[in-house]
Amino acid sequence: MTQNEIECFLSICRYKTISRAAKALYITQPSLSARLKTLEKELGGALFHRGKGYRELRLTSAGEQFYQLALEYETLTKQMLNV
Repeated sequence: MTQNEIECFLSICRYKTISRAAKALYITQPSLSARLKTLEKELGGALFHRGKGYRELRLTSAGEQFYQLALEYETLTKQMLNV
């Protein structure tokens, strides 16, 4: 798991869609989807509910747990860079 993958995950959480998050990160949607799949594979499960009829992505229970940890990681990283 890389910092980049965590940042991508948090961006998807904030923008609620992969396409909007990709635009905000200045990367392509397929590239962001691939990063998310890599992260999900490493964690051993889906982080978002996906499927037809969903306009916005919703976190799975595993995704909610990872989201809290990712926010803590982001906070700690910012604190370390400001020391």
